[in-house]
Amino acid sequence: MTLNVGPGPILDFNPRCLSRSVNPTLANTLLSYHNIAPLWKAKRYEEFRLITEGDLKNLTQFIMTFHGAGHYVTGGESDDFMSSNAEPIFYLHHTFIDSLWSKWQSMDPTGARYWDIGGPQIPFTQTPEVTLDFPIDLGACGASIPLRQVMDIRPGNKGGIGCYVYEW
Repeated sequence: MTLNVGPGPILDFNPRCLSRSVNPTLANTLLSYHNIAPLWKAKRYEEFRLITEGDLKNLTQFIMTFHGAGHYVTGGESDDFMSSNAEPIFYLHHTFIDSLWSKWQSMDPTGARYWDIGGPQIPFTQTPEVTLDFPIDLGACGASIPLRQVMDIRPGNKGGIGCYVYEW
């Protein structure tokens, strides 16, 4: 597979082959149910986020979580923060994280988790916290929308644009 951008912040046409360097040791230690199980006890999104990806001001801590490990287990392009989305496995990994978040949201009988959000706007920085009014730029796909429109993916949600369900 040929990639045309990256590595890192290189956005110029730069054709090169996709690279991978699978790390089975990291996979066996950090990508197990043992590392995911604490999610179900998290009461607020910030707890969920810290279990999922650690403190996003600390890259080493991120690598040791199952979100970070999912990138570093594959290695190669997945290790590159700027162009990891060129790796096809990126989308499977992030869909899995989205499914965990959806399951966690559904475990709250009050429904409050569908509107609970936080964390820095840009990972590994001191940027302001994300809020429900944080704009999501959809680029060529459509106008900018507030984050609140994608918080609840369930069919029939009020004001949302999602309409899918994960089956467990």
